[in-house]
Amino acid sequence: MLGPLEAVSEGQTLPLGGTKQRAALGFLLLQPNQVVPSSQLLRALWSVEEPPATARKILQNAVWGLRRALAGGVTDDEHNAVELRTQAPGYSLRVDRDDIDLHLFHRWVGEGRAQLAAGAAEEASRLLREALELWRGPALSDLVEAGFIWPELTTLQNTRLDVQEDYFEARLASGQHYAVLGELESMVDAEPLRERSCRQLMLALYRCGRQADALSVYSGLRTALSDDLGLEPIRELQQLQQDILTHDTSLQAPVPSKAVTTAPRPQPTAREAESKVWERRDASVLLVRTGLGPGMDLDAVDCEDVDAKLAYPAARAQQEIEWHGGTVAGSLGDVLFGLFPTDPQEHHHAERAVRAAIAIRDGATGPDPKGPAAAGISVQIAVTTGEALMRLDDDSRTTAPPAKGTLLSECQTLLPHVPAHEIQVCGRTREATEPLFDYRRVAEAPDRWQVQRNLPEEPTSAEPYAAGQAEHRRELDLLVRLLRHADQWARTHRVTVLSPSDAARACLFTRFKRQAEAELHSVRPLFLSRSLTFEDDPYLLHSMILSAYCGVSEDDSSRTIKGKLKATLRSLAGDEGKANWLGARLVPFIDPTVRPVKDFGTEIWLEAWRQFAEMATGRRPLVLLLDDLHLAHEPLLDFIESLGHPSPPVPLMVIAGSRPELLHSRPDWASAPHSVTTITLPPGSDRGLGRPARPLPSLASRN
Repeated sequence: MLGPLEAVSEGQTLPLGGTKQRAALGFLLLQPNQVVPSSQLLRALWSVEEPPATARKILQNAVWGLRRALAGGVTDDEHNAVELRTQAPGYSLRVDRDDIDLHLFHRWVGEGRAQLAAGAAEEASRLLREALELWRGPALSDLVEAGFIWPELTTLQNTRLDVQEDYFEARLASGQHYAVLGELESMVDAEPLRERSCRQLMLALYRCGRQADALSVYSGLRTALSDDLGLEPIRELQQLQQDILTHDTSLQAPVPSKAVTTAPRPQPTAREAESKVWERRDASVLLVRTGLGPGMDLDAVDCEDVDAKLAYPAARAQQEIEWHGGTVAGSLGDVLFGLFPTDPQEHHHAERAVRAAIAIRDGATGPDPKGPAAAGISVQIAVTTGEALMRLDDDSRTTAPPAKGTLLSECQTLLPHVPAHEIQVCGRTREATEPLFDYRRVAEAPDRWQVQRNLPEEPTSAEPYAAGQAEHRRELDLLVRLLRHADQWARTHRVTVLSPSDAARACLFTRFKRQAEAELHSVRPLFLSRSLTFEDDPYLLHSMILSAYCGVSEDDSSRTIKGKLKATLRSLAGDEGKANWLGARLVPFIDPTVRPVKDFGTEIWLEAWRQFAEMATGRRPLVLLLDDLHLAHEPLLDFIESLGHPSPPVPLMVIAGSRPELLHSRPDWASAPHSVTTITLPPGSDRGLGRPARPLPSLASRN
């Protein structure tokens, strides 16, 4: 009920029939297990029009149709969880209240408010958040769109707003004003005359050090109330304005239970106090020590020569950390500190840290292994994974900040024991990345593991045209130019890379990805990589794009998936109604467990997909790297082909690798007149690769 009306039985959505039939069920669900007179139902079904002479007959037919739909083919009503009874003077719907999301909402709200009144703010915020997550849009939104206007629905919407304010109150009482600030701003923008949420926004802004913005909210509310209603803000708001002006100490935030603050200075400002908050987050720490090897005679080495030898590996280490999505958080002498925090779109922080470590180790000697920079260079690298204390700078929780705590101390303890030119990791890092890399246990330390010298899935050379790689120079330049063009002119390009060598195609793809990430700093594309197979879901690419854009992982529950999708669509659409409409039609693409058995993939579903793609690529260009196209089945090929000519055009680049036999089954694949390019790699372009490159991973995205 908290969204479009749906009835689900054993994971399958039941067909509820036409508008009148659905409306009758919706109205009965507002009063479950109670007798609803026929006269009330008639007024509900024709709330804005004159009922026809056959209204009672239409109602009887609707009830008959509902009984069939809810019975699900079972004729013995005693075995049904839901029973629609004829009971004078009307009808009653017997149903377990726990099977109605509206009842669960009211129950969890009651529990959350009780916890808030008892001072358990964190538990209250959890319960209230779970209650609000039940909503999929306005209550019975499909019936509202069809013209049914019931006072009960207005009451429900007001209740939802009240609960949102209770939730904000609980978060503020827990000291989580940074986390709730964006939601509060959206709430006040949508409901500018709700004084309670305006007060909460003022308090959150003040605690975030934005005193002027807090006072601006008050001025805007006062002007709106005066102009529209001739009223002044309530006394509580007037007092809050005065407290903000005088920096009253009662406005200071409570300390969250999972936060640590630095020692307070005498009379700190709100901004100074808040800038010292630390938060626990999952992360990987990488420490790199570069120096002269143990065999070097320091007395015989010229100081300028030492600086020249160490300049390259130090700069290379910083470059590799940043290219792999990390942040250089500082340095201490000859030790560089790299930080790889988890974030909404990329959860594989341990993998990225180890890849960066391998690239640093293998490239420390410079472009020429026999050159002057190679001799006498020693590199030691350590990686640890776990929880770190990260400082929350300014107003952002997404900026990778400096970190401290036991995770960094553990890495500092590990580093001195690492042999020259080697990488050692902790047990947690090994567990998180063992399928991708080969490790050897360090004999004298059971929880230390050394990275073997294996070939990772991505090239580790920072130079895109190192020895043996010049064959792809022209192809790489063309791909980068096409990506720039797609971004600058909001155009779509489909590029097919043909080669009988799987290794050559995979090598070109990974080099292009690295070069684009290194050179196109203003573009910042979202990369998605995948090797296709005969068994792939026809909607695989829809799922990949949605999952990566919304930060959905394979371990997320259906509720979590819906929450992440809803938050993303709200951000993209800027309109809750449109976001809800899109969300209801996009969830089956990303969560096959709720996919309808019949009629899925028809025009109404694909229209929602096209609107999402248009909004998403408006924020940042999208690059799809697809390989083994010759193995894909027809529906998937049709979808890839349709991406080449969206309407309106969007900044999208599809790079599809295949063996030449693709053109035997699809001779027109490369013959489209516009925005379609075919690259045929010359024979022997896989020379110097050592062994065949591994296939593209199932999903690899990067911010």
